[in-house]
Amino acid sequence: MKIAISFLLGLIFILLFYKNLWCYAKIKGREFKISAKYGKDSFQLKKFKSKFSTFKCSKIVRFVLLLLFITPTYLIGGKEGLGAFIGAVIVGNLTLFFWGVLKNFQR
Repeated sequence: MKIAISFLLGLIFILLFYKNLWCYAKIKGREFKISAKYGKDSFQLKKFKSKFSTFKCSKIVRFVLLLLFITPTYLIGGKEGLGAFIGAVIVGNLTLFFWGVLKNFQR
């Protein structure tokens, strides 16, 4: 039961990690488009940066998210729980990879 909970925590972590990464990429992509269109010191870019901060989607938040999930996993399952967590991270990454490949072949 402890290993199953650790595996589930790993899958939830991967989901939240990539959701956070997608948020960061979306904001940065919009920043690049605005800076290419209006310039790096433009009013539109400054307004966009003040409205949409990348702090909620930064590397620090993703690292805190990792610590937030790894700590209870270790406390619940010990070393076996961490193994299940890492296994879930690998399975989640491979699932997303193959889903992305299949999605591109369908186009």
